Amino acid sequence: MEQFLSIKREFVELLGKQFTPYGVRVTGEFPAESHRRPGGCALAVGIEGVGFPSAPSGGGQVQLTLRFDILCPAGASPGCHEVFELLCGVLVPKLGIREMHCGSVSYDRGFDAFCMTATAALDGILVGSDSDSGSFDKIIIRANIR
Repeated sequence: MEQFLSIKREFVELLGKQFTPYGVRVTGEFPAESHRRPGGCALAVGIEGVGFPSAPSGGGQVQLTLRFDILCPAGASPGCHEVFELLCGVLVPKLGIREMHCGSVSYDRGFDAFCMTATAALDGILVGSDSDSGSFDKIIIRANIR
């Protein structure tokens, strides 16, 4: 559904503005083969999971889990954990984040970089939902963006 792609694009745009001063490239996909040596850190945004606390046709609520793949070349600053801390600093005050987690750091020889995955769980409301078809027009996520 286009609504989920739209959410991803909006997060890429929001985070891109916040991370540019730190030299972190934000994208909607994990760096492709052509970006093997990104020259700086990269942060890929995606949706890892979608849940419905009640049936999609009856409740109008959605739970989203966003996935962030962090890629930092050896010796780069910021490093993976610092990118995660910056990510928390951007998302927690601005959105209704229920939880954020990061995995362990690993080294990827192909990228010649350290990699780490982080997730953030948040709630949204389905707008324009049709109880017969289970479809909806858009998802609204509470935000305090100024």
